[in-house]
Amino acid sequence: IYLLDINDNAPRVFPQEAEVCERPEPNAINITAVDGDLNPNAGPYAFELPNRPSDIRRNWTLTRISGDHAQLSLKISYLESGIYELPISITDSGNLPMSNTTYLRIKVCQCDHHGDCVDMERIMAAGLGTGAIIAILICIIILL
Repeated sequence: IYLLDINDNAPRVFPQEAEVCERPEPNAINITAVDGDLNPNAGPYAFELPNRPSDIRRNWTLTRISGDHAQLSLKISYLESGIYELPISITDSGNLPMSNTTYLRIKVCQCDHHGDCVDMERIMAAGLGTGAIIAILICIIILL
């Protein structure tokens, strides 16, 4: 018995969420194409960023590493912190290839010198809380 696989699954991006620093160094995002089909209806895959909106190709670069993997990195020297939904088009190698655009959710953040995201809002909130506690303690000491 031979089971034949038809190309009935479109490829998608994995992971679906990632973090990257505001500045392009020292990190990039490695992505993998995932497809429910078997060979020859799976990889190698073609990875592509869309032409529209124009800021996508202006801000990001997508480099194919292997048939199943690509690397996404910032092309510009600085991108403001925030959450970005980046469309990535992936096409499989099946007979009548299937293509899919998957949105990769990227958190762009400030990073420490190791390249790890630092949640500055949380640090600032903690700093304000500490300052408020110190001010209250000073007021109590003055009242005594």
